[in-house]
Amino acid sequence: MQRMILIFLLFLSYTSSIAQSAEWWIQNVQWDGVSHWSKYITYTSAHLGPNALPVPKLSNGNIDSMNSISVSAMYQSMKGDQTTNLAVYGNYCIVKDRISVDAFWVPVEYFNVSHALKEQRKIFYYVYDVKKAMGDIHLNLNINLLNKIRDKVQLSLRTGFRYATSSEPAAARMTDAPGYYFDISAAKPFSKQSSFKLVMMAGFLAWQRLPSGQDDAFLFGTGIEYNKKQFQLQTHIAGFIGYLKNGDQPVVYRLRAGSNKKGMNWFAQFQQGLHDFKYTTGEMGGRFVF
Repeated sequence: MQRMILIFLLFLSYTSSIAQSAEWWIQNVQWDGVSHWSKYITYTSAHLGPNALPVPKLSNGNIDSMNSISVSAMYQSMKGDQTTNLAVYGNYCIVKDRISVDAFWVPVEYFNVSHALKEQRKIFYYVYDVKKAMGDIHLNLNINLLNKIRDKVQLSLRTGFRYATSSEPAAARMTDAPGYYFDISAAKPFSKQSSFKLVMMAGFLAWQRLPSGQDDAFLFGTGIEYNKKQFQLQTHIAGFIGYLKNGDQPVVYRLRAGSNKKGMNWFAQFQQGLHDFKYTTGEMGGRFVF
């Protein structure tokens, strides 16, 4: 009998805590009693986790002809959110110096978000204590353009698609919705003998917003790269400008260094959010070229 009473009291305690959490969410979002939780979350860079809608890396007018697999660890921090995640990259050359495909995926992220930020992002009460999520898979096709003038200007076209493979959209971590983008990048060496070159990129990016609708954005980037033998140094500013103006205009600064040779390589990157993306990111990893 005492055991049954104990079980009953535990059950009441559990349901009471759920009810309190539900009441907190209802008051926080001013629920209308009908709408789905996804209506209250803003699916833009300023209101989600750092891996939900990342700014695509800056293309540099070249086709990566090295087949490779990379793995890295990231630490991403802003006020109220500390995130640690793994990242996996891959590149496969279909036609040397002409066509390649590459992929990017965050298989797991661990995060610790403050109560204030959870309220601000209007997360659903049922996932209040969730601390782990998985990202979407990004797949790109890269095509070299105007190969005959590559000694003067390097041009390439990239088309990318984001597959909805992520988890925890109710916790405002990911979108779990498809997206796509395309851009043209151009690079011009400072001179024929120079190891420095100026890089520019322009394109279009769109992503699905839950429960319906789409956000469209102008994708852009510029920077300077240094390539000397087996060492690379890149400094870029990149971002996209969405038309809704609700936190959908992230701009980031990136500084990246690494080796580039057959076999094992290393790379490190620093990223600082400048607008609609408040995270500071440090990344270190290894790249195996085969």
